[in-house]
Amino acid sequence: MCIRDRIHAYATFKEAARALNLLQTDDEWERCLQEASVYQMPAALRSLFATILLFCEPTEPFQLWLNHRDAMSEDYLHRYQTALNDPEYTATEDIYNCALLDIEDVLFKNGQSLVNHDGFVLPTTDHRNTGTHYNIKYI
Repeated sequence: MCIRDRIHAYATFKEAARALNLLQTDDEWERCLQEASVYQMPAALRSLFATILLFCEPTEPFQLWLNHRDAMSEDYLHRYQTALNDPEYTATEDIYNCALLDIEDVLFKNGQSLVNHDGFVLPTTDHRNTGTHYNIKYI
């Protein structure tokens, strides 16, 4: 536990460092993803996000994901809407998990994993294959 000025206790050193403004913000990565989402396809956004995780060390990677997951998952949402013949179908955890698994694939090829970043948990089911849903626990 870290204590700043003996007034406030922080659960982690990272929280204490953030309170002391010793960590950089993720504003640059927020702007990067926001700008890219205007003209990039979701697969390119996922690749960009993986690159940010691999080489840029964002301070709050899970918050970046939460802020931009809709744009990164848009193609999967469209596939679900088409397959279900329901244009009103909205994003679900299954759709977000498809995008997360794509990001995990890129990270894995580079010797990393989403679980190495605070807040991320790997999905246990892979719904990316059209027509077939596999539980990756049994593959």
